[in-house]
Amino acid sequence: MKKKFLLDTNVLMRSPNSIYVFEENDVLICNTTLEELDDLKNKQGEVGYNAREVIRTLNCLLDGVEDIYKGVKLPAGGTLRIVQDCIKDDVNKTDNKSLPQEWSLNKPDNRIIDTAIKNDAILVTNDISMSLKAQTTGLQTENFKNECVSDASMNYTGRRTVYALTNIIDNLYNNGSINISDLYHNDIKLENNEFVIIKDITNNKHTALGYYDGNKIVKTKYDKIHPTNISPRNVGQKFALEALLTPADKAPLVILKGSAGTAKTFLSLACGLEEVMNKSVYKKVLILRPNIKFDDDIGFLKGDEMDKILPLIRPCLDNLEVLVSDKKDDYETTNEKVQKLFDKGIVTAEALAYLRGRSIANTYIIIDEAQNTTPNQMLGIITRAGVGSKIVIVGDPNQIDNPKVDKKNNGLVYAAEKMKGSKLCMQLTFEDEECTRSELALEASQLLSKK
Repeated sequence: MKKKFLLDTNVLMRSPNSIYVFEENDVLICNTTLEELDDLKNKQGEVGYNAREVIRTLNCLLDGVEDIYKGVKLPAGGTLRIVQDCIKDDVNKTDNKSLPQEWSLNKPDNRIIDTAIKNDAILVTNDISMSLKAQTTGLQTENFKNECVSDASMNYTGRRTVYALTNIIDNLYNNGSINISDLYHNDIKLENNEFVIIKDITNNKHTALGYYDGNKIVKTKYDKIHPTNISPRNVGQKFALEALLTPADKAPLVILKGSAGTAKTFLSLACGLEEVMNKSVYKKVLILRPNIKFDDDIGFLKGDEMDKILPLIRPCLDNLEVLVSDKKDDYETTNEKVQKLFDKGIVTAEALAYLRGRSIANTYIIIDEAQNTTPNQMLGIITRAGVGSKIVIVGDPNQIDNPKVDKKNNGLVYAAEKMKGSKLCMQLTFEDEECTRSELALEASQLLSKK
């Protein structure tokens, strides 16, 4: 049966093209949402851009339509309609039967809920509070699921353990590669660039590390390299080094997920500095750290762009201090070394809000705390990569500060799902046991995250 879906403003703001994904069903947008879009269109950064994009999309669809309240056909077979919500004279009425008497229709959310009820429509919203309020009235609600990843995708870690006979593992060391059919269980299906720990079925201490390149299992090449004089402490870090140091023409995108203390950012910076300073593979390391206040507040902070984003990249600066300092260095000396990296242009940091429209070539790009991005932002980030650039996306889906996203619809997990199996992407999820920050950090990660 054909359904009617009323889209909340936050759905359109998160995904300006969401209008097109409801198949043959009707899509409704109320006047309150149009007012909210109009208020947001002049905002800086992602917020203003998305508002303008939605307005342009609606204008294109409804251009030339005689009656926008009757609607226009959508490509998938449904109809887009603008619907009226309560008028001014209704706002102060207390006999409204759609909503509880104490709910003020001066609030936009309440008017949108009221409109959905009166039009017998399903309210589509990513606002948890609004969804709960709507359900108390008996209104059916749904999250916008088009950008949510599946549970199966959440379970993909980019690594697995496989088994083989002794001579097969020896062949991998001697020849650099083996066939999947050589494994003990030869019916295993591996994704492109999926990492494997190969264990000897007769001797657990006889192991090898590799990854599937689409044809064969290839032995890792970079897991024993010490970028910026650091050494990997566990298998996860060895796999991460392999991904981070693989040339951009083979793996221009790397996605690292894991809990606090697994050294995601630390390893990324170490490899970036190694590739820029010691090997001259890239011209610089560019740090981008998405923050929920970037778009709204950065234009009003004092100082130049670097001054404005300095507080946001403080965790990266902490890691740089560890990488460049010697045991004999005091704080001031270490700070000077880090400052020289920025003064010489070896490391730069920029606001995510100003990335749109650019093409960044020959650069080692690190997006830290990527779990705070939206899928739309992630698309904008990845498509900025020019020739010779490598993008490293790191984050922890369990540490989300952005109220507009959750564990299943943030840009980090969305990119991981969509790029799974791509020959151009290597991804890895660290295990909690691979925390190297401190014993306390490991203990906290294991105990405090338990539900």
